[in-house]
Amino acid sequence: MKFKKSVLGAILVMGMTSASAFAANNGTITFSGAITDGSCQIPVSQMTRTINLDNVGASDLNTASIGTSVQEEALQFDAAYCPNTVTDVAVQFDFTPDATNSQYIANTGDAQGVLFGITDANDTLVANGGSVAADAVSGTGTATVNAKIRAYRVGSAAPVAGSIASTATVTLITQ
Repeated sequence: MKFKKSVLGAILVMGMTSASAFAANNGTITFSGAITDGSCQIPVSQMTRTINLDNVGASDLNTASIGTSVQEEALQFDAAYCPNTVTDVAVQFDFTPDATNSQYIANTGDAQGVLFGITDANDTLVANGGSVAADAVSGTGTATVNAKIRAYRVGSAAPVAGSIASTATVTLITQ
């Protein structure tokens, strides 16, 4: 019997301890959230990517006029899931401009005589902080922004072979 009393006493003590641990009569739970109109979405693979242009020959640069594009690659951004309140979609480009030719992106490589520039579909250069807009947002909530990355001949000195590397940050803009 002594064993049964000890076990029963231990169960009672545990029960009383557990009851005191759960004895609060009230408390506070905080809930939060937001209601938004939403925004369009562009695939991550289009917003974060590396674009490799073909090699540009020094002889091609030597014969090109200053300010002439010697190579280009299309940049397409496909926006989807745009709510019907969105009427305009654009992609903004932020970059470090070249110190001498501010309409172009600074080259962090060692080549000289060539710089990258971003243009819209009509080949108009986009300044740092500028954007390229989609033609329209469709009734199904999609829009396509068409831009280009182009390599330009710059400077009057003879081009120097090496690497060309530049970076731009892209941001989806909707209205």
